[in-house]
Amino acid sequence: MMTRGALIFLMITLLCEPAGALSLPLQGYYRPERYMPVVIIGGDAAVEFTIGTDLPTMLIPPPRAPVTAPVLMPSGAERQLAWRAGDAARPSIPLQPLRDDQRLIGVTSPAGASAAAGAFADGEAVVVRLDPVRPLPGPAIAWDALDAIVLDSWPGGIDPAAVPQLLAMGVTIAVMSAEAPDEQWPWQPQGELFVLRPRLAGPTGAAFDERVYLPTQGWVATHEPAMRQLVLWAGVLLALLAAATSLWRSRLNLAAMALLVIVAVLLIELYRRGTSPAAERTALISVPADPLMQRDAWTWRKMLRRGQLRLDAAELSYPIFASPSHLRVAAPVLRCDGDGTPREFVVTLDRDASVALLRRAVTRSRDDEVATREDVSPLVVEMARRVYGREGLSVRGATGDSVVLEWDE
Repeated sequence: MMTRGALIFLMITLLCEPAGALSLPLQGYYRPERYMPVVIIGGDAAVEFTIGTDLPTMLIPPPRAPVTAPVLMPSGAERQLAWRAGDAARPSIPLQPLRDDQRLIGVTSPAGASAAAGAFADGEAVVVRLDPVRPLPGPAIAWDALDAIVLDSWPGGIDPAAVPQLLAMGVTIAVMSAEAPDEQWPWQPQGELFVLRPRLAGPTGAAFDERVYLPTQGWVATHEPAMRQLVLWAGVLLALLAAATSLWRSRLNLAAMALLVIVAVLLIELYRRGTSPAAERTALISVPADPLMQRDAWTWRKMLRRGQLRLDAAELSYPIFASPSHLRVAAPVLRCDGDGTPREFVVTLDRDASVALLRRAVTRSRDDEVATREDVSPLVVEMARRVYGREGLSVRGATGDSVVLEWDE
């Protein structure tokens, strides 16, 4: 986990059209290591947010204003959101980090606020009012800081397709209703509410955790076999062409040989730029919580050469770094589409350096998808035990690159 005293820097850059005003729909509350929504309204200049650092979030134009974009908040960040539109600095906006014992609950009406007070007794309730027409505008991931949302009806302005991602973020969905809102999800009655509550394990955000890098120990990163074979055949062809050129009896022999070398070098450089600078290793960790299934797709990338690496940031994705220094060296940038939807993380790493990305999803569980054999990489199994085991979980089985855990109950 990040230490609160860590001097982590964060700069968020939003290129938008327009950009004249800024709104924080969660009233400045944020959960360290999670995303927070920021709304840009009006203007025609690039907007730059700063919480003391150089970790940008960039919104690629052309956006559609108002734009809701996710900002990944570090632990230990300053409690002021400084921002500028173009060259003009704007007044800083105060922020309020949530304590571990606080629960941020979004409601769409006073009745929802009253219902929330009695429904979530596992911590101090911090209630914020949301737009009753569009409670969660923009990408669902922007609302990662919420612990729960209370709706007057279903779907209450929420896109039902966003439910899996909200559950994956750990958001409890409560609806004031006398009957289950639908038959797709396992709603449970709780007083005057029907509640959909996920049970998650493992990392809950972009935390520092060197244990997730266990699967990279001893990993000698190389290009894929097909790529190595292609390079081998290209070398053979080049050698044959060079031999043929050397047998050509002409005054142009040396010029032809030099041209062949230049063309070969150019083709090699073009090929190098078109290939990934990193090798990849993946694993899937599944946690059944009947009738839901948590699926954590892990990706580790190890650099074959120094360079810039792009990581897919679609859906719910968290970059996990081993330490604050690892984060500073990688200097990650989150790039979004014009509507604020995250597209990719861009990191810069040296040769042999690694980076981990966690992509989480929650679905309805299916027993036929559960693996039961122990032939997965032992380092992946050990990582699962160390990172998830403290949650009261044990390894049920594994196969290929998939590990299945079960609750110790």
